[in-house]
Amino acid sequence: MGVDEKTLRKYFSRELENGAILIDGVMLDVLLRRVREGHTPSISHLRSRLQEGERSRLEREMASKPKDEPLERLGKKVVDEQRAAAADADLMAELENEAANNARH
Repeated sequence: MGVDEKTLRKYFSRELENGAILIDGVMLDVLLRRVREGHTPSISHLRSRLQEGERSRLEREMASKPKDEPLERLGKKVVDEQRAAAADADLMAELENEAANNARH
């Protein structure tokens, strides 16, 4: 074309930045028109594009979420001790509740 790159960027920066989105939109418009006409390969192509879009959206969401720190893995003895302590606390609460009910009678 004989146009300097700086001149091209100066006058057509918006088109250069958004050109891919515009072309993608035109392609989707043609694809949807073909789907409405009943063109079978277009239907499966549209379906695959929609699945790709959903997958990339989910990937972006997962990437933007802060990652939780991995939980410390506890040994069997520690887990058993925690369960026993919780069971003792539950039993004590039940006994106190029962004692309070008996004191009223």
